Amino acid sequence: ALLLSLRPSGGGVGTAAERLQGVRGLEAEIRRQYPSLNQRTYHALLEVYCRHGQYEEAVSRLLPEMRARRMEPSNRTYRMLMKYLGEASRLALLDHVMKDAVPRKLDLSSYNKLISVYGQGQHIGKAQAYFEQLKKYGDPDIVTYSTLIDMYAKLPNEAKVLELFAEAQRLGLLSSDRSGHLLNTVMHMMVCLGRPASQLFDHIRSVGQDSAVSYALKIRSHCLRGEERKALEVLRNMRAARVKPHARTFEPLIDYYTEKKSLTGIQNLRKIIAEENVPITAEFLGRLIVAYTAIGRDDYVRKVVLEVEERGFREDIAVRVALMRHHFARRQFLQADALAAEALREPIRGTLNLQFFVTALRVCGRNFGRVRELLLAMEELHISCPALIFSVVTSFLLEAEGAEKVHQLVFEAMERQQVAPRIENFRPLIRAYGLEKNLEKVTSTWQALLDLGLSPRRLDYHTVAEAYQRCSRPDLCGAILASVKDQPDKYLGFSDADLPAEERVRSAVADADSALVEQGLRAVLQEGVRLSTQLLLQDVVRQFGRSAEDAPRMAFLRESLPRLVDEEDAMGLARLSMFLECVTSGQLEKAESLLDWKGPQVSDEDLQSQPEMSWACSHTKKPAEAALPRKAAKPWIAAKAAMAAAVKKGAQKVVATKTLPSTKSTTPAAAHCHQFAARGAPAASKSPATLAKPAKPVKPITAYHAFMKKVSGNPSIKALALPQRMSAIAKQWKALSAEEKKPYIEQSLATQPLKPKRA
Repeated sequence: ALLLSLRPSGGGVGTAAERLQGVRGLEAEIRRQYPSLNQRTYHALLEVYCRHGQYEEAVSRLLPEMRARRMEPSNRTYRMLMKYLGEASRLALLDHVMKDAVPRKLDLSSYNKLISVYGQGQHIGKAQAYFEQLKKYGDPDIVTYSTLIDMYAKLPNEAKVLELFAEAQRLGLLSSDRSGHLLNTVMHMMVCLGRPASQLFDHIRSVGQDSAVSYALKIRSHCLRGEERKALEVLRNMRAARVKPHARTFEPLIDYYTEKKSLTGIQNLRKIIAEENVPITAEFLGRLIVAYTAIGRDDYVRKVVLEVEERGFREDIAVRVALMRHHFARRQFLQADALAAEALREPIRGTLNLQFFVTALRVCGRNFGRVRELLLAMEELHISCPALIFSVVTSFLLEAEGAEKVHQLVFEAMERQQVAPRIENFRPLIRAYGLEKNLEKVTSTWQALLDLGLSPRRLDYHTVAEAYQRCSRPDLCGAILASVKDQPDKYLGFSDADLPAEERVRSAVADADSALVEQGLRAVLQEGVRLSTQLLLQDVVRQFGRSAEDAPRMAFLRESLPRLVDEEDAMGLARLSMFLECVTSGQLEKAESLLDWKGPQVSDEDLQSQPEMSWACSHTKKPAEAALPRKAAKPWIAAKAAMAAAVKKGAQKVVATKTLPSTKSTTPAAAHCHQFAARGAPAASKSPATLAKPAKPVKPITAYHAFMKKVSGNPSIKALALPQRMSAIAKQWKALSAEEKKPYIEQSLATQPLKPKRA
């Protein structure tokens, strides 16, 4: 009992290392008093060492010692080891554990757990092998088939799912009371693949296994097809069937209205939820924050945050992740970084999950200290991060730090977490070493990529060739380009028409196929979405700039650039526009220098010096770092003009103009401009007058309009709904005397344009 009470975090005193030392001390005391340990004590020792992340010690020392004393681990011990080794993705150690296990002594629950662990780790062959072994020594149940179908549905492997479904039906397992999960899993796969699911949904209802999950999947099926009326009809049928909806039932409709940017639809859903008295969860409020952020209604975001405070969901991870995404979308990097820092320091540190760390690594990607802190926290909590996230982290960090420093941090973290590197982890490093003209590092990184047995694609060969060209080694550049011709033409075209448009662009860029890149970009524009990262657009520009035949495609990209990038990111769009023009004119070094800018850095001193960055204050009040006003006419054009002037040779500082924000401005465009100016960019040769825009004339207003603007700030008026508010203002205006109306009439006359006198 004392052993199992020792936990690595959340309930102990001291650091994790001190608590581990306490475990070793308690084990020594037990061995001193009781030399002959029993099976129950060994189980407790194995569990407590696995909790503290000492998997090698548990498997290599305690398990052999237990077997040497002729104590075979029980099924309970095996399931405990499967649980901890599976959560830590230490499947190689699990192979070592199961190597000496007697297959016929494992019970059905142990086999089900084993298949589940290998299925979640995407070790499909081993999971299938244990399934065949189970059929040899026993009979699979509905849980076994549900686990296997869930594994194949995530691939997705439709043929295998339908084969297992037919086999379970033939064995009569679908009549079980626990068949609901299996049926919902098959339906979820069919919905995701765009297959009609009405027949399966009717079957689920006929066998009495319909639930809120089944109805939510049916609603999602209609939403993916754009059938809003049918989705709402399913919601009404759900009430008629007396199936109680939960908050997740409404998520497909919220996603649909978010994509359509329909605030009315989301508000109508909230009314239905209130009428049905559906319990509100933290995950639902987090999804609302994301939806209102996408629509661009920060006032509703603040209302949801107040509701979060009232319901006591402030410490919930889902809400914190949604707020981090909101601040990142609004370019409010300080607030996003502050939320991540609070989560790492507060008592909720022990509850952090992979979703939080993936989001935090993205939003804090340019803050080297914070990224290092996040990676150390992941190791302490035994959370493994996907290799693709490390690629994103590398790309962000390279904008703020040197390549060698980033290389060491990221690859050491991947080695400690035992994450196998992918080709995407090396590509940004090779490009960065080329910009630094570090020939030795370019060669060693490329050689490391090949030594790992990774298969480079055409984009990787072009990347290393460009790096050698910048290092003044045309011989090595020519050798790399010559070796591309010897590579087989892999991954050309798209075998899956359902691939998202952005993934088409990404895959075509990796294949260095300009025609497919253009097709992917046109699909993105047709869908009306924006690319999630500017790094992909930079690769597209490089691809189109390699050949003179791609000049029409470059012109198409120049015209489409404002629709592919967020217009509120004025400086990012200006930087991409200048980068495109420099690549078109063959000025490659000048083009790459435009991308060598330092992102917003946030230190602990910055956070401590800003008391308004507290959790509640940064959301319930108007943020200090507001987005660009919607009515601003294409702010990226002014920023582009400033960038063009800044890169010309001459002086050493950027001339402040009326077009560019002042040094005290807190808009995102201003932040980017000041960061670019802080690098010591060359000065503008044009005068400020050439960049300044003429002031807009004052819009004439009526006397009633002037009165309405003044009265609208009254709290008693603001509390009313819009129709009652307008009626109350009109009544107050009519009640005014002529003398009381005189100031508003004078204010109206001051805004009227002067009329020319008649001849």
